[in-house]
Amino acid sequence: MLRTYLLYVVMVIAGTSLLMLAADAIGFLSYSDRPGAGWHGLHIQVSMADAEFIFSFALFAVAMSVLSCAVPAVVLLVVILRRLSIRGTIIASVVVPSAAISTLWLFAAAGWYVAIGQAFMFAAVTLSVPFSLAVSSPNGLRVWKFRVRAF
Repeated sequence: MLRTYLLYVVMVIAGTSLLMLAADAIGFLSYSDRPGAGWHGLHIQVSMADAEFIFSFALFAVAMSVLSCAVPAVVLLVVILRRLSIRGTIIASVVVPSAAISTLWLFAAAGWYVAIGQAFMFAAVTLSVPFSLAVSSPNGLRVWKFRVRAF
């Protein structure tokens, strides 16, 4: 189960944080209450303060995902469904929406503290789909020559 949770951290939380950092590098403010998230002029740079802030947000999201039990509940759901010998497609049809809802809830709650932009909440939900498919399939998710397996 820990391996599955770490896969979520890498695919969803780290992936969203990297997207926030990349967007910040080209001038898209990924978080802010005032003046608000969005385009605020093209600049090809990332300040160390912004990188540290996004990294601290990622650590906060990891801590919040453990404390809220949203992601561990999805992982536990997969374990229970696999123990009942249910087919992978049925597991995927249950896990994909539940992981997407859990991720949306997690990033809405964690993102509230930093006023995260709406685009990055939806990016996190989008990144939760490959995670769900990797977890629900007994053979994992095949990406190019690599196979991502959760269990």
